[in-house]
Amino acid sequence: MNRISVLIYRRIVGSITPEESRELEQWAAKNERNQEFIDDVSSPESLARWRERRRMINTTRPADDMRRRIAGLGGTARPRRTMRAIMYAAAAMMLLVAGVSIFLFLPRTGESTAPGTMRPVAESQLSISDIRSGKASAVLNTNSGVVLALSDTTLSTPDILFTPQNRSGHCPAEINEIEELCLRVPRGGEFKITLEDSTVVWLNADSRLIYPAMFSADERRVRVTGEAYFAVHHEPARPFYVETGDQEIKVYGTTFNVRDYADDATAYTTLESGSVAVSPSADYDGEVMLSPGHQMAYDKDAEHFTMRVVDPQVVTSWRHGKFVFEDQPLKVIMHDLSRWYDFEYEFADPAIEEIEFLGTVPRYADFSTAVSVIEKCADLRFTTRNGKVYIMRR
Repeated sequence: MNRISVLIYRRIVGSITPEESRELEQWAAKNERNQEFIDDVSSPESLARWRERRRMINTTRPADDMRRRIAGLGGTARPRRTMRAIMYAAAAMMLLVAGVSIFLFLPRTGESTAPGTMRPVAESQLSISDIRSGKASAVLNTNSGVVLALSDTTLSTPDILFTPQNRSGHCPAEINEIEELCLRVPRGGEFKITLEDSTVVWLNADSRLIYPAMFSADERRVRVTGEAYFAVHHEPARPFYVETGDQEIKVYGTTFNVRDYADDATAYTTLESGSVAVSPSADYDGEVMLSPGHQMAYDKDAEHFTMRVVDPQVVTSWRHGKFVFEDQPLKVIMHDLSRWYDFEYEFADPAIEEIEFLGTVPRYADFSTAVSVIEKCADLRFTTRNGKVYIMRR
């Protein structure tokens, strides 16, 4: 049953593989009760009921008991370890209510909204309810001075080169086919672009893609700052290269995710399918080949890399309308949320930053939805102060 619970969880958060999906379907086909069980625990109504039941349970009691046990042993635990144990204690209580091994961040029913713009308010009046999710938004610059503000969901390079109007309805000056283009996605934005070779790129918030209007005959090369998901069109005669501030990735026709924000201490390359070769740094002699389901993490300060097995569907969940957290500290979670919802934040206590979470939040829900989940799970309070989101203990 534990295995089935894991498979159901992965289906809900969108990280289930085709093989695991078949395994779950085979289990469901054994009898009607199995299928009814899956339908029941996966339905939004059931998840909402579990959340309401969880509200009635004192999830702080296991944490208090744990503190007393630790004190009785005469030892002191590091803050991060202790807080992680508290979160798992809260998770264990929810498992008793739900009857299945699924611990999710559940949105408040009726509060999720479609992508939209933040309501214009004065900074001093900013409240949690004013913060809205991001939307499709980008600005295209060329080195000849053309500037296009884009608000459609997608963009095709041939549309810019060969049609009189772009998707936003503006009539740009003529763009030279060999000049360099810069697509900037702001905080609170996302964008999808199809390059001239049919390669598709999804850009996350606060990211930038620099690419030629037309690739050369012998290679295809782009530069990325921030986070992007690539579905590269396979052309053996023209290898595809992705450069970041800290890596060079040679692509052999594949799908993968690259994350290299300037203010992140680590750069990540995660392979979903196909094959890529990564040169971790300019001084590294050689390259590292990745297999599907593997992630290379490059520590910028130490200038060394590590390899690990990951679930690519979790890493790329942002592209499917979800934030999925797997034992991530709140400081990392808030960093990602602030880019998407476009706000500044501050912690009242540095120890709060190390509280770890496991769960999923709808990407297009209002920020208040994510806040309500985090507040309940860790006994925190989110408010606003001086135009910033302020996180404190209750």
